[in-house]
Amino acid sequence: MARVGKEMYDSVKHHVVLIEYRGQVNTMKTEKDDKSPIANSHDQSPPQPPVIPPAPLQSALPANGEGKASGNENKTNELAREFRIAEKWVIGTNIVLAVIGIVALGIYNGQLRVMRGQLDEIIRQYPELQKSADAAKTSADIAKNSFEMEKRRAEDSEEATCRPTGDIGVGETVYRFFIPNSGKVSARNLHGHIELSLNNLPSNNRVRLLAGFDVSQDELAGEKGLEKRISIDISRDWEKLINTKEILVATGEIQYENGFDRIRSSPMCYAMVWVPSPTDPNNRAHGSGLDCDRLPEFIATLAKTKTR
Repeated sequence: MARVGKEMYDSVKHHVVLIEYRGQVNTMKTEKDDKSPIANSHDQSPPQPPVIPPAPLQSALPANGEGKASGNENKTNELAREFRIAEKWVIGTNIVLAVIGIVALGIYNGQLRVMRGQLDEIIRQYPELQKSADAAKTSADIAKNSFEMEKRRAEDSEEATCRPTGDIGVGETVYRFFIPNSGKVSARNLHGHIELSLNNLPSNNRVRLLAGFDVSQDELAGEKGLEKRISIDISRDWEKLINTKEILVATGEIQYENGFDRIRSSPMCYAMVWVPSPTDPNNRAHGSGLDCDRLPEFIATLAKTKTR
C-alpha cells in the first residue's frame, strides 16, 4: 500500500510541474508578442493565452494501479498463509515433544518404581546378608588362623637353621669355616661378614686380626652346608696356642630367610682353645670349640685342673 501511495504522489507531482512549465512558456510568449511592433492593429485581435484544462486526478494514477494493489494483497495473503502454516507446525511439534516427554516420564517413573522395589528388597534382606557376611568373615578368619597355626608348626619343625662354626688342626694354617643348615627347607639369600683374630687369655683381648671375609649364597638347601677355607699366618703362634696362652676367635653375623618368609640373624662368636696333652704321643694338644659366652667357665675349669 505504501508503494501505491508513493506512485500516486509522484504522478501528481509530475503533472503539476508540467502545468507550471507550460504556464511559464505561455507567459514568455505573451511578453515577446507585446514587445514586437504591431503591424496591423485593425486586422489582428490581441492574442489569447491558451487554456489548459485541468487534468483529472484519475489520470494521475497509473493505469495498472488496481492490479498492483491486488498483487500486493495476494502476496500479503500468501505470507499470512505461510505464517499460519509455520505456526501450525510449531504447535504440532510442541505437542509431539510434549507427548514424548510424557511417555519418557512414564518410562522413568516405571524404572524408578522398579529400583525402589529392589532397594526395599535389599533393605529387607540386609540383616540376613549381614549375618551371611559375618559368617563368611568368621569362617575366613578361622581358616586363616588354622593356616597360620599349621604354618607356624611347620616353621618350628622345618625352618632353615644356620649357625656358623669353624675348625683348624694343630700346627695348620688353614681355617675351615662352615655354615650348616640343620633345617628341612632351604635358607635363601644367606649373607654375612666374619673376622678371625688371635686373642690372648685370660682377658680374651684381640692380639691381631688374622682375616676378614664375606660369605653369601642365594640358596642353601636343607641339611646341607656352606664351607669356606681361609689361609691364616699363625705358624709362629702355635706354641702359645698349644699352651693355652692364646686362642683363635671367629666373630661376625649372618642373615638369611628361613623358608617361611622370616628373616633370621645368627651372630657368631666362636673360640678355639687348646690344652697341652703330654701323655698323648700322637697329639701335642687337644682342642675345643665353644661359644664365647662359655669361655669364662671353660677357663675357670681349666685353672682348677692345673692346680690339682
